[in-house]
Amino acid sequence: MAEETPPTTSESGTGLRQRVWAGLVTHKTRVFSRWPWIARLVAFVAYVATGAALWGTGYGIIRLPWLAIDDVVVVGTDQVDVRAIYDAAGIRRGSPLLALDVNAVTAGVKSVPWVRDVRVSRHLPGRVRVEVVERAPVAVFQLDRCYLMDEEGFVTPLNGRTVPDLPIVTGLKAIPFPQWESLEPAGRALAVVAEFPVLRNTVSELSLADSTRMVLILSPRGTPVSLPRLTGRDRLVMLASVIAYEPDLLMTASHLDARFLGHLAVTSSPSS
Repeated sequence: MAEETPPTTSESGTGLRQRVWAGLVTHKTRVFSRWPWIARLVAFVAYVATGAALWGTGYGIIRLPWLAIDDVVVVGTDQVDVRAIYDAAGIRRGSPLLALDVNAVTAGVKSVPWVRDVRVSRHLPGRVRVEVVERAPVAVFQLDRCYLMDEEGFVTPLNGRTVPDLPIVTGLKAIPFPQWESLEPAGRALAVVAEFPVLRNTVSELSLADSTRMVLILSPRGTPVSLPRLTGRDRLVMLASVIAYEPDLLMTASHLDARFLGHLAVTSSPSS
């Protein structure tokens, strides 16, 4: 009797592919386990290739012609020369908009005298907007020409514009030119004066002729008010209160002395 052989069955295509893929994975694992530097080399090459592709794509987008800078707008300038802003910004037309160093442009514009703050923004397709915030003047004075002064003592030429209705600082020396450190106490005092209408409408002049004090001149009779060289806010608040509650004082007093904290000495004119 002949021996029967078991029937053979054909393996499905899906199962065959799974077995082949498992064999390949096992073979790769064995190769990488024997030569680990090959795996590291392959990973490094893939990393470099991916980075180069991404960098090339980004660089190409940045260099698109329709993203080039074609317009630079400067707003907010009154006393500052617009050409000085353009020069300090250093923005070249035709350069990539997305590659513009906003921090560098901001720092450059802030270095221009009389610029307090600046905001730089980019707008598609190719516009850069530079918004300048100038310093607020609190006084004017004249040496070789007219100058504006802010509360920190910074000065700038008036640039031929109409002299604003601000207190006048007198008693300055033409040589050497006063630096902002020496003018800061006067600027701080006049900034407080500007806060109170009763002082803003009365103080017409601040004199620095005396090295130990500053003197406010009050209208309408030019009544002098002596203050310390470094005047605090409290003395000016006291002066504003006295003028507000005793308005006739400006017509009868020949001199006011506020050099002593919390005390205002009044010298009356002989006719009062």
